[in-house]
Amino acid sequence: MGSFHDNHHSIAKDTDEYKENVTILWCDFNINGYIDIEQIKNLLQRITTSLIFHTELEQCLNFIQSIDKENIFLVISGLDTIEFLPQISKFHQIKAIFILCTDTTKYEHLKITNSKIIDIYTKLDFLCAAIHKEINFTDNQLFTFNIFNQNQTSKESAQFIWSQLFTQIILQSSSDYHVTKQQMIDMYRQYYHDNLKKQKMINQFEQEYQSEQAIRWYLNKSFIFKYITKALKTQDIDLLYIFRFFIEDLTKNLADEHQKILLSNEKILIVYHGTKLTKKQLKKFRKNQNTLISMNEYLIANRLYSLAFSAAMKPTKRTNVVPVLFEIECNIEEHGHTTSFADIAQYSDYPHEEEVLFDINITFRLKSIQQHSHIWLIKLNVSNDGQEILKDYLKKKYDESEEKSMRIVFGRLMCSLGQYNKAQKYFERLLSDVNGEDIAWIEFNLGRTFDFKNEWKIAQEYYNRAYERMIDTKPIHWQEAAYMLNKLGTISYEYGHNIKALDYYQRVLKIKQNFNYSDHIDNVRILNNIAFILNTQGHFTEAFNYYEHALRILKTFYTSDRIDIARNLNNIGNIFYQIGKYDNAADHYQEALKIQQSLYPNNLIDIACILNSIGLILNIRGKYNDALDFCQHALEIQQNLYPPDHIDLAGTLNNIGVILYNRGKYNQALYYYQRAFEIRKKYYTFDHIDIARSLNNIGNILYQQNKYDETLNYYLQALTIQEKFYLSDHVDIALNLNNIGCVLDRLGKYDEAIYYYQNALKIQKKLYISDHPDIAYTLDHIGTILYQEEKYKEALEYYQQGLKIREKIYPFGHTEIGDSLNNIGMIYQCIHKSDISLNYFQQSLILYEKFLPSKHPNIEIVRGNINRITMKKNIEYF
Repeated sequence: MGSFHDNHHSIAKDTDEYKENVTILWCDFNINGYIDIEQIKNLLQRITTSLIFHTELEQCLNFIQSIDKENIFLVISGLDTIEFLPQISKFHQIKAIFILCTDTTKYEHLKITNSKIIDIYTKLDFLCAAIHKEINFTDNQLFTFNIFNQNQTSKESAQFIWSQLFTQIILQSSSDYHVTKQQMIDMYRQYYHDNLKKQKMINQFEQEYQSEQAIRWYLNKSFIFKYITKALKTQDIDLLYIFRFFIEDLTKNLADEHQKILLSNEKILIVYHGTKLTKKQLKKFRKNQNTLISMNEYLIANRLYSLAFSAAMKPTKRTNVVPVLFEIECNIEEHGHTTSFADIAQYSDYPHEEEVLFDINITFRLKSIQQHSHIWLIKLNVSNDGQEILKDYLKKKYDESEEKSMRIVFGRLMCSLGQYNKAQKYFERLLSDVNGEDIAWIEFNLGRTFDFKNEWKIAQEYYNRAYERMIDTKPIHWQEAAYMLNKLGTISYEYGHNIKALDYYQRVLKIKQNFNYSDHIDNVRILNNIAFILNTQGHFTEAFNYYEHALRILKTFYTSDRIDIARNLNNIGNIFYQIGKYDNAADHYQEALKIQQSLYPNNLIDIACILNSIGLILNIRGKYNDALDFCQHALEIQQNLYPPDHIDLAGTLNNIGVILYNRGKYNQALYYYQRAFEIRKKYYTFDHIDIARSLNNIGNILYQQNKYDETLNYYLQALTIQEKFYLSDHVDIALNLNNIGCVLDRLGKYDEAIYYYQNALKIQKKLYISDHPDIAYTLDHIGTILYQEEKYKEALEYYQQGLKIREKIYPFGHTEIGDSLNNIGMIYQCIHKSDISLNYFQQSLILYEKFLPSKHPNIEIVRGNINRITMKKNIEYF
């Protein structure tokens, strides 16, 4: 038996998001031998309907990794702990582990090394009781929150903004109150169709619920409390949308009750909330004093310190949590009219507890955190700053584009959180329930969401629909249409249609210029896009001019350094790199890195990009160890930020491969090249230019392994893609023509080889505005063909031209200068000028020993050349 999934209680195939907050995952690879599955189901389904069995390790691991935000409680057999526990410790989804065995003493030691293990059980009923207790703990005790400060990453900021904005979005959603109420009832009635206790509660809700009773129903810990709390903690807008009628009632009830506090004589409110924080959460609080906090729940606090303290100190078997007491203070006169909270004793089954319920969008200022005996005291003050942050955020988003809709901004916010599937559903829902929104912008953002998912064909369809709507309006919305054209250009580029992309971008720029916006800050993005395409086409001078124009606008518009300035400096650095002006490139990269690290130290994505660029400069200069350090640092950053197959990793893996290749570590280089290639094949169609780059790099390794027929096949595949992609001469085509020439040279086809070399040289001299190492590379190859044909004088001329270029580019020495010196030495050896030849070989060896690993084959080759001349001179002497 491979696996058993209990899907009997699923509402439908697309309703996984409505399941329990906790999924029980029972992994037992001997489950059929001694345990009755039906007995387990009957016991555990009294606790939760989300129950899954697996009997194979690989399937179990795959399931864990497929879960995003839900919590997993894992039950495993004691017999499986040795193999299974080490593999699951890294998964954040696993919140608690329960071990079932016949002898607890064999496994007690595991509790010391794994804090997620709750306990070890020999009886099924004790195990089920413990699971029930821990589920209640997770639902009611564990605390979730967002911290906001100016230096945090965009995703953390987006989570904070989400908590500030979602209530307004829910309340704006048009709906028939009774219809949405009935939809929710029908859905959960189906979900719990064989749970009599839940069915009774749902029936009671349907018959008795009134709008003014929202607080009471929320407090009685019904299915409503459970699922709204779950949805808030996981920021699940789909689930919250189902409960929108109830959230609307709860918000209104809270506002009505809040008025009673405002009419009272109370000036300062002080309440307490006892809970548990994980040690990681506590560390985050301690690092962020005086910052803003929002809660991912409707917070319930006590006026009585003793009750909150008791709640915090409730015993738990979890070793990774600590008791915390929040002391919350609100100046009612100062903040009472902009926040909402209410005394709820009259609605509670325990009125003596004097509870206060806070609305979801209230923010708190973290004033202090101190440890008192066995409990941490965290003092919070109610603050209005969250509303100001939201106001500034919306203004910024409205200014960034022509969109002026809060509901559309909220959907874009989900994209910022990486919730692309939820954003897609959200915008599809908007499209079916427009409620005054601009359909073109909804379609545009649907396209944008598919764009993020790399589903470019669908994205392009939505972008086109949005553009057509814009130009069909009277008068035509040209500025909004330009926004759509820009996205169509980006999609065209992703498909490898560079000329089409450039046309779109230039049309956008023309529209902007027609509105006298040629030097407007909004034009920076489009200028950069045009420059980027021109750069990929090898038109470096034109690309440089567009990047420079964008940088001038940025420096005029902003009075101090900004992230956009850093990005443009990096772009200009890339141009200098392409044309071989490495000192200029390095200066721009360093300036960009300085801005990023001083102003945006947490903007790690851009920092990783610059580290890669600096690594490539160091590689060109022959400082391979330093180059490897920079690129590996970039890779570490990206691996912490991205999933393992993210496209940005491919570029960095490729760069590391290039460095290792230059160090002569071909097997290691091939490993990195192949990893990059696998990612690119998943991300791109096979005719994309980055596929060609991977084919070339793997071909280079095969060439070093003397597998010339295979090498030629890879190079020719790459050339076919390049000629289709670039449509005209490009430096990458020249490089590949060189590579093909090298293979033909090794196969003894000298005439064909020199034909490819001459074509490469022609392209390079056309595209490079000054001396470039690629030109020296091609000159070397032509010289080698002439050397093999014993045309030594002509060969020497080509080698000397290459040396002159390299000495100009690399004033501090480089392995490529060593290559030129060695080649010239070979010529003088062939024309019997041994002293001159020996001098060149010795100069070459000095550079090789300085820049290459001690066992690099080039060092052995040149030492062999020196030894042969020396031995010959010694023989002649005697």
